[in-house]
Amino acid sequence: MWAEVLTLIIEGIGIGFVHQPGRLATTCVHLCQHCTNNDIALVALQALCKPQDRAVATSTRNLMRMLGAVTGLAVSTAVQYAVTNSALPGVTELSDPEEADVLAEAKMKGIRAVFVIMVPLIAMCGFSCFFVPNTPLLGDERQAVEREAPVRRE
Repeated sequence: MWAEVLTLIIEGIGIGFVHQPGRLATTCVHLCQHCTNNDIALVALQALCKPQDRAVATSTRNLMRMLGAVTGLAVSTAVQYAVTNSALPGVTELSDPEEADVLAEAKMKGIRAVFVIMVPLIAMCGFSCFFVPNTPLLGDERQAVEREAPVRRE
């Protein structure tokens, strides 16, 4: 049971880093005041774009995100289905309780195959993050000057 709990904790942390809630995103929202989406990557994308290019950049980002999700789901489903079917050579219907165990084991083999395929891809994505350049967002220099300037009281 502790293995499942640890796995779910790690998964929750990973999902939390990708889909950060509103409180964490408010630190970046000041860069793009009209943007109400809580996705920090979207805020950074819009802040780095020229105002006339924001719609194209946002729609391209959303399209690529959805195409990636659909492709990943299709590949994962195909792999799971193929592995599960190959692990069930002669089972046509579930009439015996022993066949239910065989079916569950075959299903787990399919899930395991998807996991084995996804782990290297996730590791490659994580490793590629080290090559993303540190680009200051538009407005960062101005805000830094405003923070350092003394406040004048009249």
